[in-house]
Amino acid sequence: TTYLVVAHEPLTVRQRSYARALTSSMVLVVMASLCSGCNKPRPGERWVNAIRLRGVESVDEGALGDGLATQETGWWPFASKQWLDEGALDKDLARIRAFYARRGFFRIEAKHRLERRDERSVNVTFEIREGKPTKLAEVRIDGLEGSAQRQALGRLAGLGLKVGRRYDHATYG
Repeated sequence: TTYLVVAHEPLTVRQRSYARALTSSMVLVVMASLCSGCNKPRPGERWVNAIRLRGVESVDEGALGDGLATQETGWWPFASKQWLDEGALDKDLARIRAFYARRGFFRIEAKHRLERRDERSVNVTFEIREGKPTKLAEVRIDGLEGSAQRQALGRLAGLGLKVGRRYDHATYG
């Protein structure tokens, strides 16, 4: 049923309430019809349900996960599906290695594993072996003499460069 209200007088509270409800319903119908074709998978495509980072001990797991191209689908009902791009997984492994290298872990090993949840979705697990961090063995400045060398060493000390500490490019870079 369609109603056409033509009013020359101000609307009553009941009429305004009805008009708001009708407008809200129309907006929802329009949005649903626009999104009905959105986010439809291609044949064989799978969406990412969850991402797990196993073996992360010495770095911020949240920061590491935020830097990956592969992202998991949100938990809320209308969340856009995050489709699995298997080519991006190899790039994500390179991102993980670079993330660790900037924090002094140069011997990291990383691999990924896909676990099928069902026909349409997967869980992605990144298995990480950090290895030993690179620690500063010596801080030395060659080519400076006297007060210039003391001044340069003072500046380096201000950066936190200390023998025995883990190399962290973010701190020193």
